[in-house]
Amino acid sequence: KSSSKYILKTLGKLSNTSSITLNNKTTDNNLWSRFNPSSPSATDTNLLAYQRIVRSVLFYNRSSSLFGMDLALTLNESRQFLTQGFENQSVNDLIYGLRATFKRMYAWKIKLTTGFNSVNSDFNTNRNYYIQYKKFDNELSIQPRTNTRLSLLSGVSYKVNTFNTGNGENALLYNVGVEIKINKLSKRTFTSTFKYIRINSKLNGTHENSPIAYEIQEALLKGNNITWNIVWQERLTNGLQISFSYEGRKSESAKTIHTGRMQLSALF
Repeated sequence: KSSSKYILKTLGKLSNTSSITLNNKTTDNNLWSRFNPSSPSATDTNLLAYQRIVRSVLFYNRSSSLFGMDLALTLNESRQFLTQGFENQSVNDLIYGLRATFKRMYAWKIKLTTGFNSVNSDFNTNRNYYIQYKKFDNELSIQPRTNTRLSLLSGVSYKVNTFNTGNGENALLYNVGVEIKINKLSKRTFTSTFKYIRINSKLNGTHENSPIAYEIQEALLKGNNITWNIVWQERLTNGLQISFSYEGRKSESAKTIHTGRMQLSALF
């Protein structure tokens, strides 16, 4: 970073963090089979469950509060043996992010995501899909005080099922929303989000309650949807924390669904 040469100074602003997580359950006594990071064979009869998560993020200007970029790659692959056979799941994401701060009060973040989500089941072929997607998310934040932040949210995404036996189901989703966050250091945090989501989908004969429709429409229904949530975390004493969360969603062709949670945590 202290170099006077432009190339070295630019390289000094690059940083990377990477991780790999392996979880392998097998009845094989071979030591290498237990720690082998590669995907298990489809004919491996000793396998009970397998999961591999690989994440790598390349940052540019990470320490700067004014401007920065990042490129994140996430690979999540799992396989498990159930009563009727194997089920394979894969989620791969490539995310481009950019952030900028203006006059210390305004912040702008954009995120472009491309990837796929797939399920391949030996016993439930109606659950099989290979959904490719592209997403664009935009966030403009205003922070008039150190403990208060208001964010304007917007985004668009496109999803399509390209599984070889699928019907080419696809959906175009638009969303706009607002988020407010109030934080008192080491005491409490309050966050509330409200979103309007418009879904234009073509299921081509696939039922609305199917796993494919659930994934493509993000657990919502075709048409106009509204979602909202409230999260409140309060620190009572040293090591004791309580949190409340409430989520709701409403689709134009379904009743409102409410979900509430409460959690008390003791750290010692």
